[in-house]
Amino acid sequence: MECYKRHFFDMDKEEQWLNEMAEKGMVLTKIGGGFFAQKYYFEKSDTAYTYRVDYSRDGAVMEEITAPYVMFVTSSCDAEYVCWSDGKVYFRKAKEKGDFPKLYSDPKSRYEAEQRQFGSCVGIMSLFIFDLCYCGYFIIEAIVNEGIQLAEVFMIICVAICAVCLFLTIRKAISCCRKMKELKQMMKE
Repeated sequence: MECYKRHFFDMDKEEQWLNEMAEKGMVLTKIGGGFFAQKYYFEKSDTAYTYRVDYSRDGAVMEEITAPYVMFVTSSCDAEYVCWSDGKVYFRKAKEKGDFPKLYSDPKSRYEAEQRQFGSCVGIMSLFIFDLCYCGYFIIEAIVNEGIQLAEVFMIICVAICAVCLFLTIRKAISCCRKMKELKQMMKE
């Protein structure tokens, strides 16, 4: 089993990477969480697959909630459910069974998928903003009252990490907004 650490802000790029790995004979078996990146576990296989990735429907955050949707996709597309991770559902279909169409082929469903991604970004951004304010308050208070101690150095590092994560999340949210704007234009036409 091989493990790759990656972080994708774009679901299409993640799907493209999984399909490139499948062309190399690597089959996704599971995805594990990581602090800055997901861990993708692969095994060698002779079967060629096509992968599709979807954000959970209805804001689902637990694997069990998405079960009806998973059953729908697997039965209607003759696909396999691979795993659920970080609010996303992963499917694959053996190429010998035929084409595995994109889950979002029309602008309206692609727009709704981008809205779900944007919603998750907003939730994550609010968490990082809260963390920055909370830690920042204690850092400023400690510096003013006591000078810098080891604990404050650790908190400064935490604030820096939160700031970087916030920046990356804002970048993804902006990307979602741009895609939503383009898709809205396409829906009007």
